[in-house]
Amino acid sequence: MSIFFGICLGCRINFALFILIHLIFFHKIEFQTLLKNFILTFLIGGLFYLPFLISINFSYDSFNKIQTLGGLRFENTSNLELMFFEQLSRFVYKIIYSFGFIPSLIILLLFIQFFIQHKPIKIFKYKTEILIILSNLLLFFLLPTKTAIISIVVIFIYLIITELSKKKYLYVMILFNIISFFISINIVNINYKYSDPCKPKQAINAKIQFYLDEGHIKKYLDKSFNNMECSVIELPFNYGNKFLIKR
Repeated sequence: MSIFFGICLGCRINFALFILIHLIFFHKIEFQTLLKNFILTFLIGGLFYLPFLISINFSYDSFNKIQTLGGLRFENTSNLELMFFEQLSRFVYKIIYSFGFIPSLIILLLFIQFFIQHKPIKIFKYKTEILIILSNLLLFFLLPTKTAIISIVVIFIYLIITELSKKKYLYVMILFNIISFFISINIVNINYKYSDPCKPKQAINAKIQFYLDEGHIKKYLDKSFNNMECSVIELPFNYGNKFLIKR
């Protein structure tokens, strides 16, 4: 178990919170065993970060200077400003984007139905999953960048719906998710500061607008191609003669 949790920690360090919640509330193991599992998980997961730590000579000052602009509204790199309402709007939009517009409506209606029909008690039996969902959403609110961060939220919500509702709702959501591979429904039209895909993706304004957009397969392929193009430009500049691939 600790080996697999260590690999999870190596993928994303924020998984440490979910691992701790899982060990405490799901397994309900005693403190010594909990501590042993968590230390072992941390050591295994820490191996993934060891090359980076060696490259900065385990310097706290070097580590402390690393900044991320993701999820924060900024005017320049020296002045990061966290805006609550901007964070909230991006947070809500990206959750809807992760599930898809129609599946998000179905999920909202199902949860309203659960509460109207007095089913909260049934929902609360999934307390471990709910705690992980809430903690994951809290982390995502602080840094609403890549929707992959809330993959755990998507998986657990689908699992809860599968057990508490009729399967036909799940089939409808799966159908719309498959359709979104080829054509997607969007409700927000966002304008970005830069059209160059190699520049930071910084939104300057947005408006509510219902429209059909490209499918996720097309977006994925375009993004992958842009990443390759940008890597050819940026890597030689950042790494000099260590860069081996020529244009």
